[in-house]
Amino acid sequence: MEGNNITIDLVTLDVKSMDGWKEFQDGKDFTDYCNRGDYVSEDVYDYFLNILPPVTSINGYLQAGGEIMTAFNEKKNRYEGVYLTFVSTNMKGIYSFCGCCFKGQIEDVRVYRGYKSINDFLNSTYRNKFGFSDIRPVVKCKDGFEFSVQVGANYYSNPRLDGDSICYTSCEVGYPTKKEELLIPYIEEEDEDPTNTIYPYTPVDVIDKVIKKHGGFYVVVCK
Repeated sequence: MEGNNITIDLVTLDVKSMDGWKEFQDGKDFTDYCNRGDYVSEDVYDYFLNILPPVTSINGYLQAGGEIMTAFNEKKNRYEGVYLTFVSTNMKGIYSFCGCCFKGQIEDVRVYRGYKSINDFLNSTYRNKFGFSDIRPVVKCKDGFEFSVQVGANYYSNPRLDGDSICYTSCEVGYPTKKEELLIPYIEEEDEDPTNTIYPYTPVDVIDKVIKKHGGFYVVVCK
């Protein structure tokens, strides 16, 4: 892994393959077999590289030809195609599945759906890589407000654990797109730029209030 002195046992690494997909398939599509953040073998990458002319293929970044669906891109104010997207890793012959993304992007649009609460979001977006939890996607609200919410051993959360069924009482919030008064009592340093700092141990009920204030969780409209 880039930036870490971690020895990876490739024998025990969970890598999705064409053989695994065929065994699993039984009429189901690739997105049923492979989740955002999963690792895939080179035969999967080659399959999607060659089955149709790719939308994008450059420097280990692949978007397979043939849109999975169309979704509303709020940044461009229009519906656009969404594609299976893969990126290379620093492990030879192993790629990471980003999910279903707009052209040129690595953000899975399926992440952005209606959640009941921030705990629901955190449990639903949990992914494990090499025994470490993956960074959660940015929380997006319907009015365009965005911020980071992270939990686990490396973050100021309670509990400082990570998983897909944990009930958190507080989380590490960070880097909101604008100053949010509900978060200010939890800012790490009072003289910091409120959009460029973290908010340790922010109670989940406060986070839920912030999301509600900004219209609720942003939901990608697909068709």
